Amino acid sequence: MSRFRGQDGHTGHESNAEAQLLIALQEAYGKLEINERPFTDVTLPLRVTKPDFWFPGAKVAVYLDGPHHTHNKVAERDIEIDSLLEKQGIKVLRLPYTPPLSKTNQGLFLAVIKESVNR
Repeated sequence: MSRFRGQDGHTGHESNAEAQLLIALQEAYGKLEINERPFTDVTLPLRVTKPDFWFPGAKVAVYLDGPHHTHNKVAERDIEIDSLLEKQGIKVLRLPYTPPLSKTNQGLFLAVIKESVNR
């Protein structure tokens, strides 16, 4: 997961948005609403990338993209990584958001992830 300081000053390994979505994903998995448990902090072997959430069975990599992903160099790197992963049969979900992650966006992101993983 990304190494960003959250809005509340949290200095853990994930942003607040990633932590919130991880909790929602774990709850959905517990309720059997999603077919696979998400993994975090997993490095994929192509140009060294760590998706925020990785579903190996479904081959889905999820990235929560904050505002810094709109900068040219970061956006170009994201496009390159997406292309490399897609060539390996990995579905890439890039979910752009502006902190803090709203409950509405969290619900939308959860629905998109469920749809991709449960196929």
